[in-house]
Amino acid sequence: MPQLVIMVLVAVGSAVAAIVQRRRDRRLAAELGAWAAHHGWVYHPNDQRWVGRFQGPPFNRGFGRTARHVLVGRHRGWRVAAFQYVYKEKRGSGKNRRTVTITNLVACASAERGTPWPSLQIGREHFGHRLMNLFGGHDLRLESEDFNRTFRINTVDDKFAYDVLHPRTMEWMLADARAVRFPLRFENVDLVTWESGTLDLPRATSMLDYLVDFLERIPQFVWNDGGGGYRTPRTPGTSSGPPPAAPLPPQGIAGVPAGPAHGAGGHAPPPAPSATPGAPPAWHPGHPESGAPGGAGPAWNVPPPPAGAPGQPPPPPRW
Repeated sequence: MPQLVIMVLVAVGSAVAAIVQRRRDRRLAAELGAWAAHHGWVYHPNDQRWVGRFQGPPFNRGFGRTARHVLVGRHRGWRVAAFQYVYKEKRGSGKNRRTVTITNLVACASAERGTPWPSLQIGREHFGHRLMNLFGGHDLRLESEDFNRTFRINTVDDKFAYDVLHPRTMEWMLADARAVRFPLRFENVDLVTWESGTLDLPRATSMLDYLVDFLERIPQFVWNDGGGGYRTPRTPGTSSGPPPAAPLPPQGIAGVPAGPAHGAGGHAPPPAPSATPGAPPAWHPGHPESGAPGGAGPAWNVPPPPAGAPGQPPPPPRW
């Protein structure tokens, strides 16, 4: 009898927790949808297209993988996204076997370039060490022993790692608490970071600011592929090229106004090629903002039709 009572209490507790969670999700969806509409971003309560975009941690683990509360827009002139990535794992054994739900807040920024980045990961712990090795990566030690003691670097291209993590960037990362808190990974054309927990705008803002601050410290010659080029094998399972340009204005996140064009301070990428008449502009770092001379016209401010709408096949993740 006591065992039956315990089972009933557990079932009731699970049902109540599920109802509470659904109500929280509805409130969050309403809040993020209103925020996105006000700031010119796009919000999707669920968007499975993001599940397969990345292969390194925390992706490609467990089962029941979903991308929820997806926000896509421009932050300080860069094309960015933030979302909750949720998956499940079985833990324990025997009678203690149970299903655990893991939630991460993921933020990413697109380099908007035609050539993928070499895989490079920087973090405090052994984030994805075995996985990166499967992709051809290896550990690398830099000239700064302080940096080596604080961070672990895994890359497929030593030259790219040395060029990106130059002495000034290493000094900045050692002094910035965000670098210790948020791991970084260059994957395909994106720079991505993540942290355990749900999506909230202040934390997403901090993560996106860190991504943009890092990208804006990359020297000009790196944007030009280091002169002789880098080793850029495509990470298995990711898109083969840059994502399609997004019909979004360059708005800031959480009320932060859009900043200067990419690379302000001498690291601006090469100028944008001319767009052919009637075709979308070739977005990449340094492209004129919407409404600026030579920039995109008002049509770019129209959000895309929802995935699955009549006549609209499901597109890849839309930046």
